Amino acid sequence: MKNRLRSRCLYLLGTLLVFTFALAMSTEASVKQTSIQASGIPISWDAEKPYGTLLGYKVMAGPDADHLTLAAELPASTLSYVVPAEGGSRLYIKVLYSTKSNLTGNVDEGLAGILPEGKTLPSAVTGVTPDGWLRYALVSYVKWNRVESADGYEVIFRTVKGKKVKKETITSRVERASLSKVKNTMTYTVRVRGYTTLNKQKFYGPWSEKCYLFTSPELKSASRSGAAIKLVWTPVSGATGYDIYLSTRPDKGYKKVKTLKGGKKSSVTITKFRSKAISPKKKYYAYVETRKKVGKRTYKSGSKYYLTVA
Repeated sequence: MKNRLRSRCLYLLGTLLVFTFALAMSTEASVKQTSIQASGIPISWDAEKPYGTLLGYKVMAGPDADHLTLAAELPASTLSYVVPAEGGSRLYIKVLYSTKSNLTGNVDEGLAGILPEGKTLPSAVTGVTPDGWLRYALVSYVKWNRVESADGYEVIFRTVKGKKVKKETITSRVERASLSKVKNTMTYTVRVRGYTTLNKQKFYGPWSEKCYLFTSPELKSASRSGAAIKLVWTPVSGATGYDIYLSTRPDKGYKKVKTLKGGKKSSVTITKFRSKAISPKKKYYAYVETRKKVGKRTYKSGSKYYLTVA
């Protein structure tokens, strides 16, 4: 008899726990985001039918469940609200309801539902910069700053003349992309925009500013004639000029010795280094850096590839 009573109690307790868990799950799912906006998060929730008189709702929002502030107090007839939020942000949103007991007059609060991740339309992607150019592997990389509300990114690479060479959708929150089979004598452009998803539909933010990708030109030869060094390279299409650097060590001590205007330049003669004539007894190392000036901003290729002057 005791065992039968114990089994029945355990069964009732288990049923109660399952019912409570199911109720909690359905309650949390009752707050939904209804659309994606540039600023603000539109939400709606199901009407509560509590014991007693429904007084109204409170909307709480914050970066996570432990840091919530009151966003709004709403009447009982209101079942939707646009939570204030900056573009490019994600918020944890909780909706509470308050009731007044018809028997005791006490006022209590209950949980109407939770939206763990409300999202705005992604803001414009910033910080798009080159992240390396593998000249021998013919691969160029680009990176950018994370946009918090973005679920992924769309990236478009073009030649400097505007021809599209690659369009890529990155379906994860990885802020890096690459372009393969690049030409070392070509300048490319890249633009990035973030997207967020709602009900399996993508909503796109604005495009980033255009970023320019190119490498330092390939030095074809470096010859010495008396107290002069002549460098010859292959021009980079789209460049607006070149800076020439020289050093007596391969890994440091480089000094800019010449600046050339015009992307079609392909050679230079150097006669001085650090205000002194080129010494026929010293070994020199040289590299040419590509420049691309756009408005007030100047992009540079960097200094990875140098050539020894015998």
